[in-house]
Amino acid sequence: MVKASPESQQQPAVRTYWQEVRRRFFRHRLAVLGLAIVLLELALVLAAAHIAPDPYRPDPLAFRAAPSAAHKLGTDALGRDVWARLLHGGRVSLSVGLISTAISAAIGTPIGLLTGYRRGAIDTFFMRLADTFMSVPSIMLILTLVAVIGPSIWSVMAVIGVLGWPHFARLARGSVLRLREMEFVAAAQAIGASDRAVMFRHLLPNAMAPLLVAATFRMSQAILLEASLSFLGMGVQPPQASWGNMLYDAQSITVLSNMPWIWVPPGVAIVITVLAINFIGDGLRDALDPQMKLS
Repeated sequence: MVKASPESQQQPAVRTYWQEVRRRFFRHRLAVLGLAIVLLELALVLAAAHIAPDPYRPDPLAFRAAPSAAHKLGTDALGRDVWARLLHGGRVSLSVGLISTAISAAIGTPIGLLTGYRRGAIDTFFMRLADTFMSVPSIMLILTLVAVIGPSIWSVMAVIGVLGWPHFARLARGSVLRLREMEFVAAAQAIGASDRAVMFRHLLPNAMAPLLVAATFRMSQAILLEASLSFLGMGVQPPQASWGNMLYDAQSITVLSNMPWIWVPPGVAIVITVLAINFIGDGLRDALDPQMKLS
């Protein structure tokens, strides 16, 4: 028998770190399902102007009408199409989740990098400040600030975003404390790299994994917070639709018991979206953790 030469034997392809992360993520079935749901929702809300009627125009012949051929999900108390308001409201709710999370990460991540790298008095100050923020019930603080600023989509984004920075700061700080003593940091310092370069070019890329996972969970929390504020009348204001203020009519026992088409669609949309984003977060956590064993 003739043996194959070493050169003729196929060598297994070597994957990069991010290729391996992608492979592990797409083997997580719930994460793939969550990603598909979120992508479908994004496609629907972006195409809302073309596939749904005007969400602000009432139908004078249909007030609180049940679902029909003319109105797929019925109409609300003012005769506005629930399907159209669901899609346009989804655009607002998803925007609140995305933008407020971006604000939180933009504030908290640099603070975490700085405090973890420099330590000392600046670390003590910001960590005690974070403890103060986290010790106050978030919904009470958000309600107070929104009442002072005035309820609107922009104030909701800003307040939820600003109050979410401690989570990212603590995660970034914990990662930096673990990484700052490693050899690649010492090597960067030895060749004269500035503190800013060490933090943002060397430490931040290696601390991204927990921050990405935290961002997904923070986004789902922001969507729930917006829904809570709008349900209480302190969030996105009518006539602009959001899933939260679509639930505002559910405060009436008549609507709750006899007109489920008004409040069930936005409620189901919130539940499905939050679950889908959490599934994505679970998949990212498992894919970014090399110790996780996926079947």
